[in-house]
Amino acid sequence: MGDAETNAAEDTILFRPILYTGQKLYPVVLALLAVVAWAAYAWGTQLTYGLGVTGLDRPVYWGLYITNFVFFIGVSHAGTLISAILRICQAEWRRPITRAAEVITVVVLFIGASNIIVDLGRPDRAAVSLQGDGGFLYTSQELNTAVRWGIPLVSIVLNNRCHGAEKAQQQRFYNARYIGVDLVNPRFDKLAEVYGARGFYVERPQEIADIVREALAVDGPSVIEIPVAEYFPPAAPTPAGTVRH
Repeated sequence: MGDAETNAAEDTILFRPILYTGQKLYPVVLALLAVVAWAAYAWGTQLTYGLGVTGLDRPVYWGLYITNFVFFIGVSHAGTLISAILRICQAEWRRPITRAAEVITVVVLFIGASNIIVDLGRPDRAAVSLQGDGGFLYTSQELNTAVRWGIPLVSIVLNNRCHGAEKAQQQRFYNARYIGVDLVNPRFDKLAEVYGARGFYVERPQEIADIVREALAVDGPSVIEIPVAEYFPPAAPTPAGTVRH
């Protein structure tokens, strides 16, 4: 058998799964279409009723969205790494792998970015977040993104000038020897205005309802600062026979 006949036979074997389909293909395609239809229905329900239907109050479900995003971004980085190594090593005989890695990088990067759309719920309504001053400072720079994209977001910041959870732990288990938990904060309403968002400052509890209504009417992001006193509730009782660490 000559080289041409050998190549033709190999091509026939390689292309057979593409050119010819067996009876098992159709049930598999129907099953996949059913999954796609279910996913479309689930996403439509999420858009209509909001993210509450996804069970985001449970850490496992809340983590699924973040895990999916991190996974796809990580895969895109892996494709970039593989392609870079092969090009630096000038491994020409592995050029098909290099091309495949580059395609994976581009495609998966777009899939990761589309998680923003997948995570939408009630896009017609403003999102309201409630956090302490320490937690807000972790990601306060995201106000810049919210301003640039005109995202209707209301951030309510309860400012007790400390990392409350950590300070409560140090109070209970380390005899109130505090390390790195007290904060010197800016005025968060003024910080919001620096970014181009609206800022509100609550001076009396009676103002909260009116200020929240005003913030919800803003066409863009806003921050409401509410000064509060430090308060550490009593620790929850532990089951008998267990030791709290």
